[in-house]
Amino acid sequence: MVAIILVNYGCFQDSLEAIESLKKQKTQHNYKIILVDNCSKDDSYEKLKKKYSSDKMVDIILSDKNGGFSYGNNFGIKYAIDKYNSQYFLLINNDTISSEDIIEKFMDYFLKNKEKKIGILTGKIYYFNEPTTFWYAGGILDKERAGGKHLGTNEIDNKQYDEEKEIDFATGCLMFFNKELLQEIGYLPEEYFMYFEDVDFSWATINKNRKIIYLPEIKIWHKVGKSSSLLQAKNSYKLFNRNRSILAKKYMNTFKFYKFKIFMYSRSSVKFILHLLKDREFVNTFEGL
Repeated sequence: MVAIILVNYGCFQDSLEAIESLKKQKTQHNYKIILVDNCSKDDSYEKLKKKYSSDKMVDIILSDKNGGFSYGNNFGIKYAIDKYNSQYFLLINNDTISSEDIIEKFMDYFLKNKEKKIGILTGKIYYFNEPTTFWYAGGILDKERAGGKHLGTNEIDNKQYDEEKEIDFATGCLMFFNKELLQEIGYLPEEYFMYFEDVDFSWATINKNRKIIYLPEIKIWHKVGKSSSLLQAKNSYKLFNRNRSILAKKYMNTFKFYKFKIFMYSRSSVKFILHLLKDREFVNTFEGL
């Protein structure tokens, strides 16, 4: 059985729309939608639980704490294994809308290509408000700067990313994998809380010589802001800097790690000066390092 895992934190309407989209899957494979509420401070959990109390396709469960993105997904994965003995898992953001064939196409590819030693499958992700514009069309793992780069971002889909290919970074917004991968590399890393856990999971996957494959026929639409940037996201500096440092220390040798730290302090210095010139305010762009 395929377990579809979504994590909710105070986003009742988005989660509702994501679930209703996933319920329309046209597939011969059994699947269960499992939404984990990460201890929302509003009444999201109660409303979703009531909405789907008699729906056999959907389980609404409450995490024992808000341990972040990975913790919530792992909580759902463990629940799916314990209750349904699930062998396949789709991690998908709760603010997405899916095409009706993603489960069928993911499973079809997995079952027909067992010899490829597949780790993770992913696909095209468009902006919800601009449904032909890419948010993600494959990804690149930057081992020198400890990050993951999206391909195709803000490009209109003119079939330039229509080739199936092996990549080395899959976004946590859309990941399909099996239980065997978890047995080999473990669950999603929980030390990040949010941001960079997908980079870590991808890095661990390719380190075990498992393939991450981008499938262009898989399509979802993500309700994400197109105009966001690090300069605007001042509250993200701490987590971004902290988590990139954790990732770098985990996977780099000593020389590369200190080279990375020099890069990060230089980058933060530039951003500090830009904030000072642009906004006339002191922003701690070094926090987290």
